[in-house]
Amino acid sequence: MGKLEHFSHSCPLTSPEVVSEGICNICFEDQVVEYACKPCNFDICKTCSKLPQKVSHDFHSEHPLEFCLFQYDRKPGYIVCSCCGNMSSCSFYECKECEIYLDLGCALLRNIFTGWDVREMLHYNHEHLLRRCRPGQDARGSCLLCELPLSPSSICYGCVYCYSFLHERCRPGPPIKQAPKVQGPDLERCLDLPTEIRHPVHLVHPLRRLDYIQSGGRTFCGACREEIDSVPFYAMRGKRFLGMLGPKVVGTWRGRCLGGKHGMVQVTFPRSYQKVCIICHERVLGKAVSCMECETVYHLRCIDRHRIKDRDSS
Repeated sequence: MGKLEHFSHSCPLTSPEVVSEGICNICFEDQVVEYACKPCNFDICKTCSKLPQKVSHDFHSEHPLEFCLFQYDRKPGYIVCSCCGNMSSCSFYECKECEIYLDLGCALLRNIFTGWDVREMLHYNHEHLLRRCRPGQDARGSCLLCELPLSPSSICYGCVYCYSFLHERCRPGPPIKQAPKVQGPDLERCLDLPTEIRHPVHLVHPLRRLDYIQSGGRTFCGACREEIDSVPFYAMRGKRFLGMLGPKVVGTWRGRCLGGKHGMVQVTFPRSYQKVCIICHERVLGKAVSCMECETVYHLRCIDRHRIKDRDSS
């Protein structure tokens, strides 16, 4: 039975009597267990058993980087790799003096000459310092500003405490000369999204985006009634909230809702929304009419027919 004294664990590790797969406590991959500590339930794979305790690279030649085992109670829970920019929650190498980090994949490269373009910023949308990074293989959720989904390689500004992100750019844009003049989430840079807008659903007052201190608790969009995951826009006097995505309000509508009490607006519904016309009870896609007060939606054809019937009967 083989034995190993490994710097990642205080007890001696032994090779198991029966070959089996398990989750390595260093890389968290499902691998054949090479060495284990049964009392501590600590397993490592063959690759991680050969990891060096320290590594050195030209991009940070002042100090070596030392191995650091992932701890569930570590704060912050994530690091940004100084080579590839990926945010990671696994074991890593670090220079404690300079706050330089490398994930396992980058640390084992032969040499690193140029590091990640490190930038930091404070943003009204989040309480912690944000660092320029990529979400990495754990990518989930959406941008706090545009609400579009994250991808592992998206360049963002992220929080190593909360695993929250702001896209640096919403999408690759056309050349500047061809760039259209648009508003809202169609802008190429999320960080350039406006903090104040005027919207057809509430023309009385401008809508201002709240900061993270003002936006606590569950909030629902005043246009589509869906819950808002990001920091919403808010009309201070009108008390009207709006999210960035969802059904787009494209204009007002002449006429009242079926209840006869409220005005209505024209909206466009994306395929991701499951809304039903209250007249024909069929799903609404594309252009429709909505009463924000009654939270009802109508097909254009259905509301037109209903108005014609009311006119003929009167």
